[in-house]
This record gives sequence, structure tokens and C-alpha cells, in this order.
Amino acid sequence: MIRRRRPRSVRVAYRPARARYRTRAAASVLKPLLLIAVGAAVLAWGAGAAREAWGRAAWTRVRGVAVVPATLQDGAPPEGFERAAGLSVGDSLFGFSTLATDRRLRSQFPELAEVHVRRTLHGGVRIVFQRRRAAAKVWNDGQWLGMDEEGGLFPLRVFAPEEDSLGGEPPLSALEKNAPLPILSGVPAGAAARPVLVFLDIFRRLPQPWAKSFYKMKLAPSGEAVLYFKDGPLLRWGEIVVDEGVVFAKAERLERVLRDPRLKDGAESVRFVDDRRLAVKPKILKEPT
Repeated sequence: MIRRRRPRSVRVAYRPARARYRTRAAASVLKPLLLIAVGAAVLAWGAGAAREAWGRAAWTRVRGVAVVPATLQDGAPPEGFERAAGLSVGDSLFGFSTLATDRRLRSQFPELAEVHVRRTLHGGVRIVFQRRRAAAKVWNDGQWLGMDEEGGLFPLRVFAPEEDSLGGEPPLSALEKNAPLPILSGVPAGAAARPVLVFLDIFRRLPQPWAKSFYKMKLAPSGEAVLYFKDGPLLRWGEIVVDEGVVFAKAERLERVLRDPRLKDGAESVRFVDDRRLAVKPKILKEPT
């Protein structure tokens, strides 16, 4: 006969010492976290109160905004420049980035080469601007663009000529003909324009009287430079060579040709066959009828 064993009863032992240990362990972890949370809340409140008090302080406000040119040649700032700066009396003196304002103004006004925004010791803001120096001007998309020495283009807002009826380059007014900036046509922008700009700088230093009336150069697709004068013949200069000696020598030869008695009535056009030979079309005056 097989006897069945009775199942043993399960006893749950409660050990107070172990329970107290676990409670102390949890408290040791939660207490620092609670202190950190309370401290962070106090610091956040204090920072907000300090920022509000700082903002209300008179010495943290803009007391004045001065916009000045870097040199006398830079003249007055572009139209809308002060408004675009977005700074006025009473604004927070430390609520804007000077570097970000510099970049924003330069991108908005490409005719400016440099813009420097600085805070002064007495709560003011000083904005110094410098215009880009134009070596020539070009007519593009219905407006005059200045070209600097590197071949970069930027709007010339001081010029506002009226377009002609054909929608092309407008006829020059007396004011524009007397402007110091020569006109370029057919010259690509960028690094490709640098030899042309160097040639212009050399040519404008020629001492001959006819050179003083130069106002426009057109670059033909073949590379030939055609020069226009207010009081002189049409001059087909030939290929541009950036050499001061060559330019001055060709100008002297042209001066001797124009002084020829056979050209006492002037010349219609002059063309350099090469650096030494010229072809001249005399001006024929119409006899009065």
C-alpha cells in the first residue's frame, strides 16, 4: 500500500530588517534627485527674475544709434539702411547679435563692401559702412550696375536713367557722360573682367587730350576693344594687352596721326591694324548748299 505525502505548507517570513534596508536605499536615491529638481526650479525662477530686472534697467537699453561712413567718399547711407538695421532707441542693448546684423545688412545692400555694428560704452550703437568702389558701370536688365576691381557686380542706385523706347541701353544724358565711371559693354563679370579693368585703369591715365573724353568701351566677340569718345573718333583699339608700355606707345602713335594736317577736319574712325600701323577714315564735312 502506497502512502501519499501531504504537501508542505508555504510559510512567508516577514523580515523587518530587510524592509527597512530597502526603504533607506530608495530614499538615498530619490532624495538627491528631489533636491536637484527643487534647486533647478529655484535657479530657473531666479534667472527669469534677474533677466526681467536686467531688461528693465535703463543702462541695458539703446540710448542712440549712429550711422556713419567709413570715409568721406562713402557719403550718405543707402536708402532704407537705418530702417533695415532694425535698431532704435529703447531696444535691448544686448538683445541682438552684432555679427548677424553685419551679415544681414551686407546681404541686403550689396553695394556695401563692409558693415560694422558695434556697441559703445555709453549705451549707444555705432554702425560704420563702406561702399564698394566701382571701376566701371554696365547696363543690365534695365538698371546700371557697378563693377568693382574684382569684376563683381552691384546696383548703382545713384544712377536712374530712363529706358529708351527700344528697351535697350538708354541714351546717355549730359550728367552720365560727365560721370567718372566708364561704361563697359560685352564684358563678362567675374575674374574674366580683371584684364579689361586693368586696361581701363591704364588707359584713363593717358595724358593725351582725346583720351580725357573717353566714356565707353565695347568688347567684341572677337576680343577687339572698341573705344568711344565724347569728342573724338571711334577707335578700334584691337586686342587688349595689359601692358602699360604698350598702351602708352599706341596712344603716342595715335596722337601723331591725329595731328596730321590731312586730318585737320578730324577723323570719323581709327583702327589699329597692329601695334604700329593704323587705318584712318577722315571726316568729310558737307559743303553748305
